[in-house]
Amino acid sequence: MESNHPVTSSATTPIWRVRLVHAELGARVVEASCEERGQVLAMALGEATTAEVAEDRARRRAAQVLLEPHPAPAPLPSGEPGDAEPGTAAAPPRPPDQQPSPLPPPPEQSPAPQPAISPQPAPPPLPQPSPPSFAASEPADWSEDLAVVEAQLERLGWDRHQESVYLERSFGRMERSGITDYQDLRLYIDALQKLSPPADPCTVPLPGQHGPPPPPPLPSRELLIQNGNILLRQLGWTTDQGRAFLKRHFGHTSRQALDDEQLMQFNQQLETHQATGGGDASPVA
Repeated sequence: MESNHPVTSSATTPIWRVRLVHAELGARVVEASCEERGQVLAMALGEATTAEVAEDRARRRAAQVLLEPHPAPAPLPSGEPGDAEPGTAAAPPRPPDQQPSPLPPPPEQSPAPQPAISPQPAPPPLPQPSPPSFAASEPADWSEDLAVVEAQLERLGWDRHQESVYLERSFGRMERSGITDYQDLRLYIDALQKLSPPADPCTVPLPGQHGPPPPPPLPSRELLIQNGNILLRQLGWTTDQGRAFLKRHFGHTSRQALDDEQLMQFNQQLETHQATGGGDASPVA
């Protein structure tokens, strides 16, 4: 999928190019770039469950790159001292009788004696800071890094649900598209490369962590409810369908009656229902 969308401007006409770089069940990665006269002004990637949402995310990220301030060009060197500025008349030369008389030379002064300065010992060299683990600048195209993530998930045998569990523990996000910082993406890749199958996403070490991890803290209650609302919208369920699903599995008609752990289990069951193709099917069937 590739499309061009010109953007009207008073001077030039930048063109948006959109390309589908990766597609699989439940995930689309779209590349959006803005070009002008054959030169790429900005490029970004977006990932979502549909190509339309992924394109919107990629366009927003590329637009943010366009809005970033750029250094102003260096001022042009001034003309020769004798050149007059355009639009100004040169001052007429003075007559010979009005020329200023030369000033007498200043009296010569003997230089003052300089005090003897004892050599100071050189200061010790400052310790150089160790370079960060990922000092490389952020590339405009993340497709190669996302391909590495896919290869590592296939090596570990993880599906989308298992990856979501690990992402929520590591970064507080349930989808890979929620990683918008390139350094976080590199940390995620480095952590996956250090794991060996079989690996349980609920207990494996988090990025930058060594040894057995501490018990993972539960997400905030507000975040759990927001994630549940997103999953219900993705399933296409009405309020009555969601209440029926909650009554069937937990014996309540409102999520406010659940504790945090039950809210997490409710969201996980919604994800499982979505992964099995439940979609708009009735939750009580």
